[in-house]
Amino acid sequence: MSANAVATEAGVRIEWSSKFDIDNLGFNVYRLEQGKRIRINREIIPGSVFVAPVSNPRSNRPNAAAEFFSRAGYSYGWFDPAGTADSVYYIESVSVERVARVHQAVRAISETIPGGKQFPQMHPVAQTSEITTSGDNAENSFHETGYPAGNPSATSTHTAESTVDDQWSIAAQAGVKIAIRKDGWYRVTQPQMAAVGFNPAVDVRNLQLFTGGQEVAISTSQSGGLFGPADYIEFFGRGLDVPSSDVRTYYLIAAANPGKRVRGELQIDSLPRPSPSPLLSPTPQAFPSPISLPSAPSPATRPVPKEKWLAWLSFSGSYLIEMPVVPQIVLRADPLAAKPKNKQPPPDPPAVTPEPLAKAERLSVPPASAGGLSVPPASAGGYSYAVKPYTDASASDHPVFTLPPTKKTSPRNSRKRRGKTRLHRKTVEPKREYSHAVATAAPAPSGFPYTVEHKDRINYLSGLQNGDAENFFGQVISSIPSSQTITTPNPVVSATGAARLEIRLQGVNPVTHQVSVKFNDVVLGSMTFFGHEGPVRFFDVPVSQLQNGANTITFTPAAGAGTMLVAYVRVTYPRAFRAESDALKFSLLGTQTLQVDGFSSPAALLIDYTDPLNVGLTQPEIESSGGGYAITVPAGTPRSKAQRLFYATAAPAEQPAAISLNQPSALNLNTNAASFLIVTTNSLRASLAPLVAARQAQGMTVATVDVEDVYDEFGYGVHGPQAVKDFLARANSTWAGKPKYIVFAGDASYDPRNYLAPGDFDLVPTKLVDATFNETASDDWLADFDNDGIADVPIGRLPLRTAAEADVVVGKIVNFTPANVPQSAMLVADAQGDYYYSFEQANDQVQAQLPAGMPVQRVNIGTDGPGAARTNVIAGFNAGKALVTYTGHGNIDVWSGAAIFRTADATALTNGNKLSFVIVMDCLNGYFQGPFLLSLSEGFLKAPGGGGVAAFASSGLTFPEGQHAMSTQLYSLIYGAQPIALGDAIKIAKGATTDIDVRRTWIFFGDPSIKIR
Repeated sequence: MSANAVATEAGVRIEWSSKFDIDNLGFNVYRLEQGKRIRINREIIPGSVFVAPVSNPRSNRPNAAAEFFSRAGYSYGWFDPAGTADSVYYIESVSVERVARVHQAVRAISETIPGGKQFPQMHPVAQTSEITTSGDNAENSFHETGYPAGNPSATSTHTAESTVDDQWSIAAQAGVKIAIRKDGWYRVTQPQMAAVGFNPAVDVRNLQLFTGGQEVAISTSQSGGLFGPADYIEFFGRGLDVPSSDVRTYYLIAAANPGKRVRGELQIDSLPRPSPSPLLSPTPQAFPSPISLPSAPSPATRPVPKEKWLAWLSFSGSYLIEMPVVPQIVLRADPLAAKPKNKQPPPDPPAVTPEPLAKAERLSVPPASAGGLSVPPASAGGYSYAVKPYTDASASDHPVFTLPPTKKTSPRNSRKRRGKTRLHRKTVEPKREYSHAVATAAPAPSGFPYTVEHKDRINYLSGLQNGDAENFFGQVISSIPSSQTITTPNPVVSATGAARLEIRLQGVNPVTHQVSVKFNDVVLGSMTFFGHEGPVRFFDVPVSQLQNGANTITFTPAAGAGTMLVAYVRVTYPRAFRAESDALKFSLLGTQTLQVDGFSSPAALLIDYTDPLNVGLTQPEIESSGGGYAITVPAGTPRSKAQRLFYATAAPAEQPAAISLNQPSALNLNTNAASFLIVTTNSLRASLAPLVAARQAQGMTVATVDVEDVYDEFGYGVHGPQAVKDFLARANSTWAGKPKYIVFAGDASYDPRNYLAPGDFDLVPTKLVDATFNETASDDWLADFDNDGIADVPIGRLPLRTAAEADVVVGKIVNFTPANVPQSAMLVADAQGDYYYSFEQANDQVQAQLPAGMPVQRVNIGTDGPGAARTNVIAGFNAGKALVTYTGHGNIDVWSGAAIFRTADATALTNGNKLSFVIVMDCLNGYFQGPFLLSLSEGFLKAPGGGGVAAFASSGLTFPEGQHAMSTQLYSLIYGAQPIALGDAIKIAKGATTDIDVRRTWIFFGDPSIKIR
């Protein structure tokens, strides 16, 4: 093992490489403090077993893992924000059998030049590794959530009724973007909006809120009048759970017509919600608004009747002021007076599509007996049988438990109303839609089906091919028992029957996995599966076994069962109608009425979010209960869908994850034009100005696009690569001037949701594709509109994180001219050893494609030896070579298993403006999406004293034949009769190989319009 530790202003970056060992489970990192080794990683840092590719039907080489990694090893990284230049570290390797070995001490050295990924100093936590687990980013990495059965976190950015045209109209208007990460009732104040630059003169009636291209009902602090510093909006927001993002974006605009408001009538029988916390009110920014206030006569201020004032106050929680009389605004104190005769029920929410499951099996557990619980073998008792993948929407798949009867709670005057109803029915039996009678309440249940899901995301499994699903998983199960806790608040333990435990595991290595499962020390059964399968199993758990709090699930692997990961665990059980932390989400039949207790404050709201876009809001009847407060949920109108979803809360309104100003954009217009298109972030835009000016001076039409505008118009505000592709497809098909070259100026990451806690570095996302042997980045996918694996427009990636990096890279590009660099080449070949392919012979064929009189330096590791080869490579770079090619084995940050050249060597090059174009024919040198290790290709671009002007390398694992077919075509194009832009040459050269992985995973780092001769 080789290792180093580099001290930066932000902490210490620890990197190490080791030989490939299929039995290596992972590593631990220790910092020496006062003579004691202190472990600084929370979870084991997964090793070779997590990155090894499995056999793939598309490959005729079953031992691909050994072929790829046994020759070049693998590299790992970790960042310690608490480390200093005096820190000493120890690295411990752990086998799958949990045998540990501590390696030599590593002393930190100060960084003299940037040699690795940059981490902002202000980031509080950045403990993770290139391959694996997070540090203290508990909010993202360790996740437990609960919801009424059948209503999990939303997994769609928009509904079937949404249209992108509607979203284009929204994105074209100035407004506020509100980021929501979890379901809840949210408040945004006018001072908060003004702080980000949104301060229009607008009638409060005309505020409109949108998400997914559709309008969302809101509540406002006043019914009409100018939206001022004392005002706010409230709404029910939903989170999002997709691989690229956990943020749903809501857009608030000042429209020309009234917006949608929450359903329900104002009540006067409960206390008002608390007023918003005082905020510092910044100086309002000038904000031009095309919206005019209604032209009706100025409202006359007059005393408001007491009952109306109280109704408004209890609903809004605003300040004690007299309300002006506004035309067309009517406040009603009588909740029945506003009911329309033919009121239609809200539309049913969109169906929840379950994630695809590989396998499912239910194991029934008989009731507890004197001897404890036991599970007969499937063959003996028939307790194992196959079922379809579970969806909570199917009543047949719900756990079988029976709730005990409970005391029926009747609303006020219900006895009189029931009497009137009976009397009415003696006379006539009208159709329900024309009846003013109150429906008879069904008996109140004592609980409702509730699901708790525990889903950690701390391990990245790059060797797994699973489509668009994410490759992050939870706890490791290997050789010794592992435990997982899950919290079940307020179970109705008196219910008979069974709750349901749902478990999904993920296999890591190609062996038969077998693990037994316990719930609170009671054996439920076992799971058996093979290789990279990800099975789901269901177990019945007696409700009496549930704890009001934490429950422990124990996984005990059989001997030789390999390594597994926990994808998630879920428990669906009968939960009592009792609030937790002053809030509860629950489901109820439309005709049922009941009490929900457990509130600490009488200022409670009841929100019907069956239709999240059109919620119903009431302040229910509240009474004291057991030292706190309880609310009464009244019966509603019978509906075609039995379930209604409620959110009851007495807690202060939630605050959004972020609030920002929407910059109006119109990227969809066909009048747009750009021959040179840059997609970047607002933080890097200024540093790209020299590149824009240089290309404009060459006669190109340049457009610099903020990727946030791309998300706004083509992704409904959601971060992800699909929005980028959809934007580029429209530009390529409809713009008046279509792009000829595209630059992605910003880093990307395989961790877009920041599970691993290094920071948000997925600035301009790439697409993670399933290649034959691993999941990896494909920039070509973003501009591949005919699905042949090749971008239809030449593209280039500038993997920038900071403005300082951008200044270095852009400066090298704009100051580069072919005349500065001698037209010479250096061809480096790895030793063949016992490998079937000769890299020296491949370079012989490369040299034959170069001009006859071109000076060529050959470096052959097999004949020169590793030491001399390293010296010759560094000297060749520093002398200035127009073209440098490496052919052989490699890894993310190294050439050859002999490690003759590393990223640290690349960033230390001193060839000044005699910059090289580096072509690499090996594996993983283009693996730029790792958040911690700096790939060799990035090192060439970011070297401050020289290095390369561009690099062309792979993010994946491929075999030499497909690489060679592409590379020989590329050399013939570059040194053909006429000079050619590198992006154009690469686009053509990729068509010369039939290896789809070579086409998709070879990434060009640099400006695709640049020429080297």
